[in-house]
Amino acid sequence: MPNYHPSDTTKIVKSEFVTNLDTCYARGLNAGTDGLQNLRCQLRLSANARVWVKTRDNQTRGIEGKWLIMDGKLNLLISRNGNRLEVYKRPPIENCALEYSYFLEIHTDAQSDKWDIDFPRYIQPPEPNLIAHLRDRQIQQLVQFAKQDIKLYCVDAIVDWRLVVGLGSEHVQETNMTLHHIYGIPYIPGSAVKGVLRHWWLQENEDFIDNKGKIDEKLALEDADFLTVFGSQEQRGEVQFLDAYPDEVNFAIDIMNPHYPDYYSGNKPPTDHQNPVPINFLTVEETTFRFVFLAKDQKPLDELKKRFQKTLEIKGIGAKTSVGYGYFRGFNDQTDIITDELKRQQEAAEKQRETK
Repeated sequence: MPNYHPSDTTKIVKSEFVTNLDTCYARGLNAGTDGLQNLRCQLRLSANARVWVKTRDNQTRGIEGKWLIMDGKLNLLISRNGNRLEVYKRPPIENCALEYSYFLEIHTDAQSDKWDIDFPRYIQPPEPNLIAHLRDRQIQQLVQFAKQDIKLYCVDAIVDWRLVVGLGSEHVQETNMTLHHIYGIPYIPGSAVKGVLRHWWLQENEDFIDNKGKIDEKLALEDADFLTVFGSQEQRGEVQFLDAYPDEVNFAIDIMNPHYPDYYSGNKPPTDHQNPVPINFLTVEETTFRFVFLAKDQKPLDELKKRFQKTLEIKGIGAKTSVGYGYFRGFNDQTDIITDELKRQQEAAEKQRETK
């Protein structure tokens, strides 16, 4: 079907039925008559499904081209083939990043004939088994690092309210969220973790403040502990900041509500008669993330531990921290999980050698 544009690897579920394609029937569907009830039954739609049919000006020529059925989160595109309606129903997409970036639903207004991109209000969280598999894989990787005598610091923390990372990135909705391009889950990039920790270290250390009361990074780069953790243009830092993955994902829809749209566009002063324009954006709430840091020596990790919890409690991470987003609580050191798993594998290997 030329008007349908899914991924080539996505299977299209096709249903066909025969009906009378005249204008009266189309008007009956829009009016909610028995024809709509029959259509709901044949397509197994919910009782709240809305059907929009576009007709020609000449009533004798019947229905033109496209039909659109809206049933909650699903939009079914219908085309006419003779006296047959072909219904194309896209199967659900399990990868949240793919759905959020490339398969947003289309919202139509039957009266104004206006097409808009509908925010994915019904976007589903990723499968728990996927996250569990990713978490187990990460643990095995950390065990391999521990076998090489690489020191690590692993801690779980819960989002205190809501979190959104990457809100200002490019997206058709003009609001975005950082989602893993492979797993489709929200995560916190290691670069973001490193950046917020580095800024907090600069901000809370009085030795890095110049005579004018401003942060002087040149003074910070003279500090051995700071340079060891974060490095510089001439020296590589000794700590590796890994991406923080969630334990489970709880999506939440939030809005920004600019009250003076004409003022922000530069056309009019900020007066109270202007209509607010709500802007939806996606967040996560009450979600646990695991932060992991690696180093060859224990000392830089100890320096980082002194500031990590306080940074996420007071400064936060991500967008809109000034209004309560991105703060964490419930810090739980999970480093022993990795060391215990390493001991278990070493004991199992020793028993196997003894058996042989």
